[in-house]
Amino acid sequence: MPTRRFAIDRGAAKRLSISWERGGRTLRVFLDGLELPSTMPAGNDFRLPDGRPLAVDVDAASGTVDVICDGDFLPGTRFDPHHQLLLAYVTLFLVGTLHIAVAFLHLGGGP
Repeated sequence: MPTRRFAIDRGAAKRLSISWERGGRTLRVFLDGLELPSTMPAGNDFRLPDGRPLAVDVDAASGTVDVICDGDFLPGTRFDPHHQLLLAYVTLFLVGTLHIAVAFLHLGGGP
């Protein structure tokens, strides 16, 4: 059973554990070692002890987990705004580097 751990709040300890079977049918969510019961028959919606809703989506084929707590993606998920910003910075850096490299190659070539 694959397991991923997440922090509920940015900078906090990773207290939330999510486990699922390879087929993605059985999903179990633990907070501080205690299993949270599902609030919907589909089994993807949960409620934290403080009352905040928690939605979990597992893509069993790729092994990615998306967790939304109270309308916001948790830190460490692929749609976390900080993760998206990092990807944007890396992409801009690579495109800029490629652009400069092509310009230098063109200047060093013949007539």
